[in-house]
Amino acid sequence: MPPSSRRCELCAMTVVGGEAVWLAHQAGARHQRLVAAQPAAAQPATTAPPISFFCDPCKRKFKTQMGRDQHCTTASHHAKLKDLAHRATIKDAENNKFGVTVAPGAVGVNLGIIPVNHWAQNRSLVIRVSSAALRLVSVNLSTTMFSLTSGYTFPIPLDPGQPFTLSIDFNARKQLGLRGHFNDRAELRFENTALQQAFTIVRSLKAIIGSQADYDLLRAKAPFVRQKRRQPRPNGRFIPGPRRALFSSIPYIGRLGKYPIDRSVIVAGPEEERIQIVRAILPQDLTAETYARHWHTLLHVEEEQMMRDIEVYDMVDTVLHPVDNLFYRPSVLQNDAVNISLKRNPDVWFEGRVIKLHQTQLGLKFDHSFSYTPGELCDVRFTVTRIPIRRMHEALDIPFFPDRVLFPGEAHLKGQCLPDDEDIAEIEVFNPLLVTNRPQMDAIVAILAQQQGSPPFIVFGPPGTGKTVTIVEAILQLVARDPDVRILACAPSNSAADLLAERLKSGLGPDKLFRLNAPFRGADKFPVTLLDYTFIDEGERFSIRSAGDLAKYNVVVSTCMSATIPHGVGMETGHFGYIFVDEAGQAMEPEAMVPIKTISDPRTNIILSGDPLQLGPIIRSGVARTLGLGVSFLERLMRREIYDEKIWHGITVVKLTKNFRSHDAILHFPNTHFYGSELQVCGDREVIDRFVGSPVLPNRKFPVVFHGVSGEDDRESDSPSYFNIAEVSVVADYIDRLLHDASRPLDPKEIGVIAPYRAQSKKLRQKFNGEYVGLKVGSVEEYQGQEREVIILTTVRTDREQVTYDLRHTLGFLVNPRRLNVAITRPKGLLIIVGDPLVLGLDPLWRKLLNYIHLNGGWTGRAPDWDTAAVVDNDPDTLVTERENRRDADMEELTRRLMDVVVGGGVGASSSAPQDYEEEQLETSGDRAWREYL
Repeated sequence: MPPSSRRCELCAMTVVGGEAVWLAHQAGARHQRLVAAQPAAAQPATTAPPISFFCDPCKRKFKTQMGRDQHCTTASHHAKLKDLAHRATIKDAENNKFGVTVAPGAVGVNLGIIPVNHWAQNRSLVIRVSSAALRLVSVNLSTTMFSLTSGYTFPIPLDPGQPFTLSIDFNARKQLGLRGHFNDRAELRFENTALQQAFTIVRSLKAIIGSQADYDLLRAKAPFVRQKRRQPRPNGRFIPGPRRALFSSIPYIGRLGKYPIDRSVIVAGPEEERIQIVRAILPQDLTAETYARHWHTLLHVEEEQMMRDIEVYDMVDTVLHPVDNLFYRPSVLQNDAVNISLKRNPDVWFEGRVIKLHQTQLGLKFDHSFSYTPGELCDVRFTVTRIPIRRMHEALDIPFFPDRVLFPGEAHLKGQCLPDDEDIAEIEVFNPLLVTNRPQMDAIVAILAQQQGSPPFIVFGPPGTGKTVTIVEAILQLVARDPDVRILACAPSNSAADLLAERLKSGLGPDKLFRLNAPFRGADKFPVTLLDYTFIDEGERFSIRSAGDLAKYNVVVSTCMSATIPHGVGMETGHFGYIFVDEAGQAMEPEAMVPIKTISDPRTNIILSGDPLQLGPIIRSGVARTLGLGVSFLERLMRREIYDEKIWHGITVVKLTKNFRSHDAILHFPNTHFYGSELQVCGDREVIDRFVGSPVLPNRKFPVVFHGVSGEDDRESDSPSYFNIAEVSVVADYIDRLLHDASRPLDPKEIGVIAPYRAQSKKLRQKFNGEYVGLKVGSVEEYQGQEREVIILTTVRTDREQVTYDLRHTLGFLVNPRRLNVAITRPKGLLIIVGDPLVLGLDPLWRKLLNYIHLNGGWTGRAPDWDTAAVVDNDPDTLVTERENRRDADMEELTRRLMDVVVGGGVGASSSAPQDYEEEQLETSGDRAWREYL
């Protein structure tokens, strides 16, 4: 049963979770913003005051006493108390005492930044005593990076009139490849023989191995300050911008429905409870009868989250820059509308239409009444482009719900048989490389043999197995066999659709192939090689000549979203006998339904290609993702019995197994852990063996490297995204070494750098400063479907407290198996991973990967603190608990050593734990990808 709930009419949402959550909602930022936006007379007489209750040890704020009390019973709170007690003990142990003074004082010894290869450094502690009865009994160091200079014999008598110098060495030569931050603690044990008293004084020891220039260049300009959601002004009067119809060049014959968000499905409260109540709203079973309602509901939940997330990009007191009659402003998103309010007239909001895009700038056109003085301050609100969501809603409402497409089973098969040698021999292939690849040929023959109205056919293409090549060959074969065939070939992104068209034009001329584009796509980003295969009107907008002209092409290639155009201009359902969706695993199911439901009829055959084990659709709402919006149509079908690739191979599905991309050492781990060890290494040995023997390899025969770095993740003052200077330096060093290896000439464009955080990508580009032309730095999402000779992966995170926060929210790079799978299957000949093993090792899959690299000699830098030959427990909580137990045991032992005389004391500790759900969303919004639908 769903938890108790109340309706907040002001916020137009249901609040679940009882009285405490209701009071917290009323005191929350969202509710208070809407209260402030109401006319004074309309505001309720009393509202919950924004009272906060604070947990000082955890530095967390709560909106109710009950919330704080519940927090104080949690394991995290008790762990923080224990940690603070340990810190207090150490803090007190840093004090000089009982007639002993150790210099430097409590700040300890900081060696600063030590250049790489300048390993040996020496610093001294100077001890002064007030009594001849005092002596130094022992010095304990907790790591091997710091050591006492040889020659000391304990106990050492101390002379009150003569300072004693204790020399401490820092020597990184003991372990090759060390980079980053290194901390130790010197425990100096003293004894007063007259009083028979022993006590300890502690001094911290710190050093950084790295580049002073890099730290000077890349360090944060100011400490990070958590952003709060801004309190917007009342909306006031709204003046729309130029009508969208003025910008559209497509001759649509109907109007697209509005499909406003159904506020009844929008709920507030903890995510687990919101999932529970939305699940109760959803139909119990997904069937042809409930299909549209199910996906409509999840799209509403997703759109609401998108609207909340876009607020992080709003600007206050900013300036527009007029260029001709346009206004430019840097942004991070592409939008179809941006709302502007001038400070001199704050009650009026003007809608600006985005009509030009250039890198980080966008051009806006406003209503003729908009007047702007250069330098004038204004507020800016970005909006979510609703057209893609509306197109999906429209497709869902089209009355085409055949079970053979949406819920295929064995009963829908039409006598398909497994392809045999004779079937394959009859095909005269366009691409001769396919002849010896039986899985690819099986897929092509199966597609050609389909009868009209068959269940969807799936080409399951793991990385580097030629999935798109297979689809292209099948399309060319269909056209060659039937000159009147009509095929719609789609992909979720423009880049994937462009690739399809590029491959198809090798066998099809401009009279048979058409690349259909959204009118708002920038022509400057369109491949020049495809200009003969598209149409651009006099206004330099993509368009079509007419519906009749579009109908004459054998093959039309578009994105899934632009595939609505044939339906929108009045093309008959069933016009296309085949609909192909490449990279189908990246499309939401409602997105895949845009080409399928808008233009199919009972005879249309549908072919999906993709890999359900790589990245799925980009979903911003955790609720919608959990309830199924993150499962693609491809993945959902492959869970059905009829798509078991072993039983139904060649009939409903073919799994491609020959990998033409990666070296054996690179492919082994993903092959074992994702693909059932079925992939075969078939790449050109000259290509995939290119880096065997490279001097960057710890094991010259194993072209996979893990470089353990003890970095420090940091954030700029105005951005919650993380960067790690130590890892930037290491990545740059590898690139420099690779490009200067005369025995293996390499172009920068052959190297790809993957970073999970935008701030890290920015720092890497800042470091490179345009030096490596063609080298791409991007996220895993940006690299899906691509390959490089070399991939360098920087994982950034090193703060364990924040990493466990990421684990809880399944946002972090560390805990997404599909993201890891994509990242490590991009390289052909060399994979380099840079990261903190003590953080990465908290995730079971990452630990298995690190074990694999370590056992094969590919490890350098910071060593693992676990047995890499041991069997890995698949429960991440177990690994985290083991690490914390070891840490607690170490701290307990340290406390025991210090507590014989060290008592009392206290120390505060800052915590970066988010304070409520809205702040958590702000923390992570910038690093979560946005889908671009065109």
